[in-house]
Amino acid sequence: MDGSRDSDLPCSKRRKLRDYPDVDSNDSETLIINPSVVNQLPLLAGHGGQEKYTNPFDSLSNEVIQEICMMLSIRDKMSFQLVNRRLYSICSDPYLWRNVFIDDAHETNAPFFKSALQTCQPHVQSLSLTGQAPFSGYQKMIVSCQGIHTLNLYIWV
Repeated sequence: MDGSRDSDLPCSKRRKLRDYPDVDSNDSETLIINPSVVNQLPLLAGHGGQEKYTNPFDSLSNEVIQEICMMLSIRDKMSFQLVNRRLYSICSDPYLWRNVFIDDAHETNAPFFKSALQTCQPHVQSLSLTGQAPFSGYQKMIVSCQGIHTLNLYIWV
């Protein structure tokens, strides 16, 4: 492979990118890329003839994004709403916060747990926590969620 060909391909610090494998190469970090699909991201013509990237995620309806959010963990949902205003608005829908499941609550730090409960507190109806005992440190925060009608604690010692 000549050096000019390598510079035309995208590069990564983690992997070597090649358009074809070396026959005698045993490099397990080699990623083979088909050159015909390189730089095939959706682009729009920008100002001054420059091209600008368009996010295909923007073409999804709010309802589809909301369905995706329903499948996210509470941590991912909270991160997702910080991406942009549209996602914040979608993730602020009370429907998404009715059933909250926190896995490995014993490993979840108190500030995150408190922030999560503050986010969902007015809307949560069902709260499920799994992990090792004790949950006594979170008792005050859990009791502050007035709308909870179902509380599931899955504890192992």
